[in-house]
Amino acid sequence: MQWILDNWLIVLLFGGMAAMHLFGHGHGGHSGHGNGGHGGGCGGGGMKHRNPVADQQPEPVPVAPPEEKTGV
Repeated sequence: MQWILDNWLIVLLFGGMAAMHLFGHGHGGHSGHGNGGHGGGCGGGGMKHRNPVADQQPEPVPVAPPEEKTGV
């Protein structure tokens, strides 16, 4: 018990790292709830880190309707 009191800062840091590992750190919530969590465990699939600039779609180019041909 004395060791914990003497090294409370180290215990706090390790506890924080364990909590971040187990409960996530703000990347979309928990997996399995349908909102894009990490997936499964260390290195698991799930949410990919997205680039919002690359996700933007370019403006569509307006295309003129084809001209009607008259049969003269």
